[in-house]
Amino acid sequence: MLTEDPSGPPEPRPTFAGESTGAIGVIVEHDVMSPAYRRGDRLLLLPYKPAVPGDDVVLFSGKPGESRKVRAVVRQLVQRTETHWLCAQHNPAKREKFAISDFPLCYRIESVRRR
Repeated sequence: MLTEDPSGPPEPRPTFAGESTGAIGVIVEHDVMSPAYRRGDRLLLLPYKPAVPGDDVVLFSGKPGESRKVRAVVRQLVQRTETHWLCAQHNPAKREKFAISDFPLCYRIESVRRR
């Protein structure tokens, strides 16, 4: 995940974020979604744009303000049920189910900047 180092100057706004406000940047750490996204790619998420089945998304564990370590997972949203996100990954191809109680935040990937 992209973060600011509070001990140093803030990083300049990434150009691929455009004029978006409230955007979240994430750096991909694994190749499970290649060839769509590869290790080192930077993803732009716009939390106010809802994800729908077929969208590539980032699921976040935990809730804002929680002190535990947050985990982020990049997948393609297949379906949402009352209790789970049903998702697909590309490499290796498989379907997965994530409990909404464990991953309450699901943000659509708006754009990617290749490494």
